[in-house]
Amino acid sequence: MHPGRPRPRDPRDDVGGFPDVRRVVVVQIRRMTTTAAPTATTLPPDDGHPRRVAVDGGGEVLTFLETAEETGGARTRVAVELAPGSGTPPHTHTTYLERFDILEGTLTVEVDGRSQELRTGAVAEVPIGVVHRFVNASGRPVRFRVTLEPASRGFEEMQQIGAGLAAEGAVRGHLPKDLRHLGLLLRSSDIRLAGRLRLLTPVLWVAAAIGRRQGVDRRLRERYVRW
Repeated sequence: MHPGRPRPRDPRDDVGGFPDVRRVVVVQIRRMTTTAAPTATTLPPDDGHPRRVAVDGGGEVLTFLETAEETGGARTRVAVELAPGSGTPPHTHTTYLERFDILEGTLTVEVDGRSQELRTGAVAEVPIGVVHRFVNASGRPVRFRVTLEPASRGFEEMQQIGAGLAAEGAVRGHLPKDLRHLGLLLRSSDIRLAGRLRLLTPVLWVAAAIGRRQGVDRRLRERYVRW
């Protein structure tokens, strides 16, 4: 390429009508999520459970034990298998608390800036509105239960949609290629990015609003939500 000429625009830069923005969002989220790549092959094989979904490139496998419908909105309960290196960026929830029950292994949970290693049998609860994140910083998979109280139907749908997008190659890394999809998934599941990532929230919320006006959220549910 001639050094004096600008780089021709790659169509892949324009995702959901947001040229170049998604690339910035993805880079920032990846930088602040985890430092190690997930080792998905260390997780157990699919056991055929009808509500088992794999996310984060297979590094996180969730089996929904109780749903909003089954509990009358009281709670959503999920069994999680997390590969080494997998985890979440700092975030908050405004409508539900989150409780971690460690079944096997060690999970690092950071709550309101304080990090703790939770081992088998430990329990930790994150109140509504408190910044937190979790990561498997050990060299082995960790198994734990997550309970959301009250239930979050949006979270249940978000995980199914994310897994469906990944299965169809509509993600790059572990994030949706379409910025509207990313904004809608975060918005519907009440996941609000925290720390420096919070600066990206206005862009994501605008993308979500555009997606809703275009009916993208309805099409995603129709295509991927099974239960």
